[in-house]
Amino acid sequence: MLLISPFDPERWLAERRQRNVELMQRLRAWQADHADAATVQAGLRRSAVELLQSPRADYRAYAQRVREANCQLVARLHNEATPAQRQRAVERLRGWEDDLRALTAR
Repeated sequence: MLLISPFDPERWLAERRQRNVELMQRLRAWQADHADAATVQAGLRRSAVELLQSPRADYRAYAQRVREANCQLVARLHNEATPAQRQRAVERLRGWEDDLRALTAR
């Protein structure tokens, strides 16, 4: 069974750029309006949420399709791997985890 990823790098990049534009617009507006701390904090919280989930419904649906395809791919790789391959994957991931912990501890 061949799995075709719905991932579209051009669409992803366009979304990233749009979110960057929107964040810069907010920052400039707060500066121009001399926004109070509460306004800025609320806006930054909204921006943090939008880093994880697009404010655009069509992109959220697209991102969900990509997540589902990725889950299917990982499940297929897991199911088709031999026990030795799975053990090697565990070791590799554990090594990456150790590296990230060391980097964040600095």
